[in-house]
Amino acid sequence: MLKSRAQTAVDYYAKSGYNCSQAVAVTYADLLGLDPMVCFKGMETFGSGMGARLGTCGAISGAVFLAGFVTSTGHMDDDKKNKSKKESYILAGAITKEFFEKNRTVTCGDLKDSGSDKFRSCLDCIADAAILVEKHLFPGQFEESTYFEDKINKQLS
Repeated sequence: MLKSRAQTAVDYYAKSGYNCSQAVAVTYADLLGLDPMVCFKGMETFGSGMGARLGTCGAISGAVFLAGFVTSTGHMDDDKKNKSKKESYILAGAITKEFFEKNRTVTCGDLKDSGSDKFRSCLDCIADAAILVEKHLFPGQFEESTYFEDKINKQLS
């Protein structure tokens, strides 16, 4: 069983300067046979709600990006029946739905608004997205994340 990488994703953001979408995508790139640099470059424009426009949360965008590598057949010339698209949309929908249920939005602007009842730090959004990647893309392969429990314990000590 693999150790959760939620803290790794958070550290990429907090300590290495990655944006939220890069932090999530690069954290799991190796498990999908992806080049981390390709993930880093490809996800660069998704940070801060897609091009810093406070749209869809970059962390959840990173998770959904990875989902396509799990479900897509990659048959660019022969996918008229949308077989893999359907599976990709179902997986992306499950991830996004669960993120929404926890945070009541997937919109970066709402999550970052400290005056909003939906306020959530970028660090916590990254951890949420990473935990969802582990749950939905790699079911049964990761230990349960202790990111939030560890965070509370650090605050109390």
